[in-house]
Amino acid sequence: MERPIVNRIQNQQEEIKTNTNVSQNEIEQLLAKYGYNKEYTKPVENHNPNRDLTFEEMIKKEEESQKELREYRNRILKDTNPRTFNNKDVYYSEEKYTNVDLGNGQEFGIRIDIVSDRKIR
Repeated sequence: MERPIVNRIQNQQEEIKTNTNVSQNEIEQLLAKYGYNKEYTKPVENHNPNRDLTFEEMIKKEEESQKELREYRNRILKDTNPRTFNNKDVYYSEEKYTNVDLGNGQEFGIRIDIVSDRKIR
């Protein structure tokens, strides 16, 4: 069986420092932290993800976003699917019927729908 170890600790003294250089915002934060100020709203911190990037990294990131935008626009231009709009965004709409001559006396009838979300002059 082991003997218990007893350490004597010197009397501790409480030290209070009054620092008048505390801002009002810090006072409100501390009161809110410990539940004494319920009306305090935490200030919104604007975190900018580009803040920690070097100049070269920012340029690379911007070039990548420009490349993605160009690729997106090219996909839209080359896309064969028809575009549709809801009724409130249609400024121009026209429907045409025509026949395409396939040769040998054969014709192919098609319908053309022209719809735009921009005003056509």
